[in-house]
Amino acid sequence: MAEPLMIFHIRIERNRISEVNTPYGSAKMIPFGGYTESDLFRGTIQPGACDVQTVNAAGVRHMCAKYMFKGTDCDGRPCSLYVENDGWFTSQRKDGIFDACPVFMTDSPALAEILCRPVFRSEGHPAPGGVDILIFRADEKDTGEKQPAVKKEDVPAEIREAAEAYQGDPAAEEQVLGIMEKPFKELVYFTGANKKILRMHDPDFLTVCALCAKLRGTVDMLFLLREDEALAALTCIAGRIRNIENDSLAILEAVLEDSGEGLRFGKRASSLPRIRIKPF
Repeated sequence: MAEPLMIFHIRIERNRISEVNTPYGSAKMIPFGGYTESDLFRGTIQPGACDVQTVNAAGVRHMCAKYMFKGTDCDGRPCSLYVENDGWFTSQRKDGIFDACPVFMTDSPALAEILCRPVFRSEGHPAPGGVDILIFRADEKDTGEKQPAVKKEDVPAEIREAAEAYQGDPAAEEQVLGIMEKPFKELVYFTGANKKILRMHDPDFLTVCALCAKLRGTVDMLFLLREDEALAALTCIAGRIRNIENDSLAILEAVLEDSGEGLRFGKRASSLPRIRIKPF
């Protein structure tokens, strides 16, 4: 199976879609956000991203998505990556997958050498809350299922089940994207109902959103450690996901350490830089 060079995780902003239908065809504008994590480039989509889809009187559909990532290249340098993805469709595949042709522009010398040439193709695969765009070299075909970033058997069953059951929550996805300036390298989910601590390395975006949606009261807590050692600590209070403040975090650590289940992120969680979210 051909390995994609990158995967763009696109999350559609469904409440902002605008469209017009006429006897001569139709047009739809679909705003979206998202992110990508790969050895080549890691970044998040900036505001203004939009997929414009038109259907002419003959029923032929054209899509053109234009968006800008900000992130870091394979050399660890900050950069921007512009993407324009074009596709024409005369029929709809039953599996929902579509093909298109991406073009890139970037201010990264390392990425420009690889991406700024007309030798790529893309596949769009349906995903919860949107679509995953797989980027391939033009002479490579994706002949099988894409492989997850984390092997399924390595993910605790409770986390895997929550991710599989997740139906999409725009508020959660917006907040998670807002704190993903850098990828998360570790996730700790504490469920007070059965006093379990579940860990996952390199959690993906949808899994984090799914666990946010699963938080039920202060007995459940979610800890996310980013690559820059910044920590997000979240729980549910009065029906909203909120930050766990440092005083409460210190008490929680003491309780867990007494039980033999201490949170160890290299330093005490309460001493790490904090990522804070707006309640949602």
